Amino acid sequence: MGDSSTGAVGFPVNLPASFAPGIGAGGYTAPDKVPTMIQLSNQNNEPIPTLYIRGLRQKTRVAAMKKLLREKFSAHGEIVCIRVARTKAMKGQAFVSFAKLESAIAAKEALEGQEIKGHRMIIQFAKTKSDKLAKKDGTFVKRDKSTVAQEV
Repeated sequence: MGDSSTGAVGFPVNLPASFAPGIGAGGYTAPDKVPTMIQLSNQNNEPIPTLYIRGLRQKTRVAAMKKLLREKFSAHGEIVCIRVARTKAMKGQAFVSFAKLESAIAAKEALEGQEIKGHRMIIQFAKTKSDKLAKKDGTFVKRDKSTVAQEV
């Protein structure tokens, strides 16, 4: 299989240090040092004022999760809206939209990897702006209701 060695699950581990720090030719990397697929595949995602959060506790009620997210994220700037997924396929995920891009960047940097109710948050920039932000700047396009999470 070429000149690259493989780890326990058969993935190449001879990656440049800059690509995936912590993964070495020995095949073992501590679990907290392994980059997630999101981190590897989403590196070119341009920052926008809406953050996508996953890894949240699925059994927490929507209202309680919104309160917890507001408490954590509001220290970094004005929050426009918080959407917490309520469908079975999207549970454990949320979107937090800020009024300013700088606030979203600061929140992402400060809160990445922190825990809420014992679950570690994974934060990245969302692929699209929230509906409220899009309405403000005139770029809003109506979507099918079945694909939209609960928004406040």
